[in-house]
Order: sequence, then structure tokens, then C-alpha cells
Amino acid sequence: NELLRDEKYRRRFRKEYESKFGVRVWHRDFFDAEIVACPDQSVVGKSFGQVGVDRGGLHPVDAFLDLVLEHGTAIRWRTTISNHRPEVLKQLAQDPGIQIGFSDAGAHLRNMAFYNFGLRLLRHVREAQQAGQPFMTIERAYAEHSVAAYGGLSRMVNRNDATVSTVLIGGRAVVIDGQPTGILGKQRTGSFLRAGEAARATVIHRDALTRFGCALSDSTRAAILLSLRARPGYPSELAEEVGVSRQITSNHLACLRGCGLVVAVPEGRRTRYELADERIGRALDDLVDLVLTVDPSVRMFVAATITYNVIEA
Repeated sequence: NELLRDEKYRRRFRKEYESKFGVRVWHRDFFDAEIVACPDQSVVGKSFGQVGVDRGGLHPVDAFLDLVLEHGTAIRWRTTISNHRPEVLKQLAQDPGIQIGFSDAGAHLRNMAFYNFGLRLLRHVREAQQAGQPFMTIERAYAEHSVAAYGGLSRMVNRNDATVSTVLIGGRAVVIDGQPTGILGKQRTGSFLRAGEAARATVIHRDALTRFGCALSDSTRAAILLSLRARPGYPSELAEEVGVSRQITSNHLACLRGCGLVVAVPEGRRTRYELADERIGRALDDLVDLVLTVDPSVRMFVAATITYNVIEA
């Protein structure tokens, strides 16, 4: 406590606090440090900077030190030191030269999950997909994989009950809130995939292929997908490129969204459309490069829809 009261120490603290280019591990802004618990309830919910203002214009550092002297470990606060800009975080997460870990030291990559960084990344990716604004696939974000730069070192994910509340295998819950359910270890919930054995197609797989086939069954929708494969686009630009009206383009975009192949991203008064997953673009690349050999002896049947105009007498 004597150190915290010492004016020489406080002057040095204030000088370092106000330095823009000094060594730091956080942004040094006591106006962004919110008090969440304190015996003096009048300061809860306020920042140290605001408390200084309320106390006659005290320097934020002095307000901080005074409260620590008054309440010791009974005062608690929180501050955000990183990842508070989602768009910047997305750019960093996608950069192939950046590995999400505890620090920039390779020794911490294996134990980074104690701080849930890998799991937080998975959650961030999943929430972006659910919002229709994906920036990375779940597979790419999955935290348990080897790091080539460190000789194949695998990152280890320690399951945290507060972060992963439920574990399901084959659609059946085996762990809920950190506690195993009655079926764990007693009922078969899944199976191991042997090396070289292809996964069996499920109803979900068949449904996904059906929706993909539905999207490609129309030449206009196929043209829109091929355009979006190269770059995101806007309805007016897509209509001009494909050669159809805006209304027809909007109808086909709605169909592609319904199939889960395309997402709409609002941009002010405009809406940008892009592929829902980067793997769709790779699949289209493979299909475009595919050469089909057609047997001329087999007749192709084309289904036609006939519209009858009925005139009542």
C-alpha cells in the first residue's frame, strides 16, 4: 500500500500511462476499464476514468490507485484488450500466415485451449455462418490439427464445460453441462471410419446433392453460380451479365438462397450476393473441368411443362 501511495511511483505510472509509444500489453485506457464489483456500489458499472471525473477531475491512474487502496482485492473490473473489432478478427483468422494460439511463441500452441482461443474461433465461425455472412469454413477453423511450421505439432483442445455445454455423437447427447448422460459407454452412438473406407451417404448428404442438382438444372441459375464463383455480385450486375431481367435474376437468387448455395450480404441500400461456402466454388471448378462422354444411342428425354388456358363459356 505504501508503494501505491508514493507520489514518485504515481508520477511514473501516469507518465507511462500517457505514453503512446512505450512498452505495453494493453491499450492503457482506464475509461474502457469497467468496474464490475466493489463494496462501494456507487462506482459499479463505471470506468476508472469516469470515477476520476466524478471525484473532481482526478487523473484516471490516481482514481484507479485510490480505489485499489480503498477496497483491495474486493474491487474487480474488466477491459477488452483485443478482438473487439470483428471484421479485423475475420481478416486475421483467414490469413494463412497467422496461427490462432495463446501467443506468438510456438510453445503455447499446444496449450492454447486453456484460454479457449480455438473454441472461440469455432464459435465465431459458426455464428457468422448462421448469420448468413460466412468468412471461413468450420473445417478450416477446427482447432485440432497439425501445424506444418512446427514439424507437424498438433494443437490440443481441452474441452471446457463452460464453453462446450453439450456433446452430441450421431445426433444423440452424450455430455450435457459437463456431465455424461445415461447412454455414454452403454449404447452405441457412432462408429469409427476405417482407413480407406468412404463414409456412407446419409439423408442429409442426399438432400444436399438434390438441392445442388436443382440449382444446376436451370441454365440461368447455373450461369449465376458460375459468375459468383469468380466474384461476389449485385442483382443488377448479374442480370446484365447473364442476360435476363432483374425480376428473373431476383427469383433465381431467391431459389439459390433457398438451396443454401448463395447468401445475401446487406450493404447499405444494396445487397451483395456470394457463394455460401468456398467449397461450392471448388465443386463448380471440378464440374466445369469434367468432360462427359455421351452415348449417342441413348435418347435424352426432356421434360416439358405445358400450360393450358381455360376459357369458361
